[in-house]
Amino acid sequence: MADAIAAINRIQSAAAQKTATQTKTQGLKLNQWTVAVTSFDSILARAQQRKGGADALTALLPSPPNPQYLQQLGDDRILAEMSKRVFCAGFSWKVIEAKWPEFETAFLGFNPDSLAFQPNEFWDALFANPRIVRNAAKILSVRDNASFVREIAKEHGSFGQFLSA
Repeated sequence: MADAIAAINRIQSAAAQKTATQTKTQGLKLNQWTVAVTSFDSILARAQQRKGGADALTALLPSPPNPQYLQQLGDDRILAEMSKRVFCAGFSWKVIEAKWPEFETAFLGFNPDSLAFQPNEFWDALFANPRIVRNAAKILSVRDNASFVREIAKEHGSFGQFLSA
């Protein structure tokens, strides 16, 4: 499992680097996988065309959050929200919402400091926990995101302060 996650991370990193310089979709061959990489400019142009122009698309977007609100968010709440988005992707959000209290318990309240240093046995137990969605890649993303949140918080005081900047 760790090898698969490491391979996915390498692909995502390479894809992100390619995305910065590409304007068209093209295949990126890495090991046995081919990853389609589309630049943001291409995605934006397509969205503007489908929604009736730049102004129409902008009107559909949510307002940016209040920076003071972001500063007050705890790192655990930010990690919880990131994780909820990950678990909802490709899955019924109603199921995730219904199970979310169990996620909060299983993931130690999404405390990044607690999660970042849990041993492999902790994560292995989550793979078999019937009270949450047992998708190994999504579960391990919580561990990786906990470390990410901790790194950003260490540099900026909190993840919320980073987001509000």
